[in-house]
Amino acid sequence: MKDKFYSTPSEAGPRHLEVRLGNVETPDGARQVFAAVARTDTAIETLIQRGLAAVGHTDKTDLMAFTDGCSGLRSMLVDAGVKAPPSLDWFHIAMRLHHAEKTAGTLPIDTPERENAKTVIVTEIDRLHWRIWNGKDAKVTLERIRQVMPVFQGDGDRKRDPSSRRRRCARSTAI
Repeated sequence: MKDKFYSTPSEAGPRHLEVRLGNVETPDGARQVFAAVARTDTAIETLIQRGLAAVGHTDKTDLMAFTDGCSGLRSMLVDAGVKAPPSLDWFHIAMRLHHAEKTAGTLPIDTPERENAKTVIVTEIDRLHWRIWNGKDAKVTLERIRQVMPVFQGDGDRKRDPSSRRRRCARSTAI
């Protein structure tokens, strides 16, 4: 299930609506599509349950949900009777890996330890992409990344003025 945002023209200007849409599919290809505008009286959980019923869901049916990772969708799925945690769909996994690659590419290499760690991280993120795509255990790759991360933690960006870091910290803790 995914959240989509649509803009509809009106006399007072554009209006933005959050639309939740999804579909229920079976291995043999039966499919039921549903959608609802968020923040209305439409219960998306009921639509999910109707979709499941329409394709022959029973208490013995194994359910697997794929989402875009929105945390709010998890509670909706549980309310609809989907007990197993949802999985990210491949597109959203690939997007998160792309962000990780970009972030890894900007890591500082001002010491030999950091240069080595950055090389390991970039290599392992590429392996992570391959492992996930090929259904392999990603924990090995994640553990390798965790082992080298400490060289980037603790001192922050050395180019930053320490006094400005203290001011930001004081602002963020102020009530």
